[in-house]
Amino acid sequence: MKVGLIGMTVAVAAGGALFALAESAQAAASCAIGSWTVTRYAGEGSGNPPTPSSGRKRTKLKISKTSMVWNFNGSTDLMVGSWDDDVPPITITYRKTLKMKARITGAKKGTIKAKPSSATGNATYKINLPGTLSKGNLVKTAKDGAESHLYGGPYTCTAKTLKITGRHTYNDGEYDTWTWWLRRTR
Repeated sequence: MKVGLIGMTVAVAAGGALFALAESAQAAASCAIGSWTVTRYAGEGSGNPPTPSSGRKRTKLKISKTSMVWNFNGSTDLMVGSWDDDVPPITITYRKTLKMKARITGAKKGTIKAKPSSATGNATYKINLPGTLSKGNLVKTAKDGAESHLYGGPYTCTAKTLKITGRHTYNDGEYDTWTWWLRRTR
């Protein structure tokens, strides 16, 4: 009889622990998961002088437990300039969609890390340098590792807002930093 009661108590305790673990896992679900719209983007390259960039408003980002999907249709251009007023900015336009496998850690604060080699979609880019225009396949450049600002990074979020920051350092020591500010759309 005591063995049965002890066994029952253990089962209840184990059941309670399992319930607590399941409840804890639910509470830890990332608030970054969902559909978002970019309200602001800012970046900077480490050149001399540094190169600021801004734009990308209205870009859509959908984050799931295993992927991130960028939809650039209707988004504003990225403006890349310099601190020198005599140098006109470079305009970079992205269109269509880019999807990558991703891993998300954390709840209200964590990391989103995309796998660039998994990039799929039909996203394109157009770079307008003063006097020069080049176009290409954004999916290919993402796979090649040339779009680090789209791969995620450390984030903080609330029920309504998401902020993703990042930094990429190149072999020569130069680096780019970026911050995305987004609001939840669903």
